[in-house]
Amino acid sequence: MFNIAVIEDLVEIPPVEFTRKTRDVVEDQINAKYCNKIVQNVGLCIRFYDLLTASDGLITPGKGTVHVIVKFRLLVFRPHIGEILEGTIAENGPEGIFIHVNFFIDIFVPAPTNLFEDCTYLREENVWTWGEGEDAVYFDVGERCRFRVETEQWNFAHSKTGSQQAELEHNALSRFRANFQGNTEVVANEPSGVTKKLKRSPYVVIASMQQPGLGCRLWWEAEDDEPEQEPGATE
Repeated sequence: MFNIAVIEDLVEIPPVEFTRKTRDVVEDQINAKYCNKIVQNVGLCIRFYDLLTASDGLITPGKGTVHVIVKFRLLVFRPHIGEILEGTIAENGPEGIFIHVNFFIDIFVPAPTNLFEDCTYLREENVWTWGEGEDAVYFDVGERCRFRVETEQWNFAHSKTGSQQAELEHNALSRFRANFQGNTEVVANEPSGVTKKLKRSPYVVIASMQQPGLGCRLWWEAEDDEPEQEPGATE
């Protein structure tokens, strides 16, 4: 789920920072630029990990700003294909289920293709179910669930800069509040529909819940808690 990525970049140190240790300033600049942002084909940057190399500083004429070429490592979120993760169901819809893992909310399970067989969407209750009749279980919002990572989707084609290393701000906390805590003023300006929602996200994890042990934890825990009958015992 978490990886270490090596990146090389140019860091600017303004004169106002000259009284501080260079290493501390560099670390703060890297965190400010990368922390909580998506870097294409790298993932969601969590925090600065360590500094590998740094060049001699080059002073810009007229400004006094020092430029330093640095190579460093970042802790990033980018789950491996086939990895089993645990999250919380955030939203049900006719086209699938959204899951979040606290700091990342763009995990999508297309339905019914990536769900168990015999899964049905109840439009009046806005929820997916598995099974029929009294045996049906629900993918309720707020339930803890396990899912398998199937693929990933990068959406940088319409970036304003057009750079292959374009970065888009990904403030997960603000988006979480907007989408799931009733911030109607913010949500009203967002595109409607699952397709538009996925396209506006720079990085999307496509997942599935169609294997034994996946889906809501509650289902499998309840099954494990059932007492085993001793051999030869009769009811």
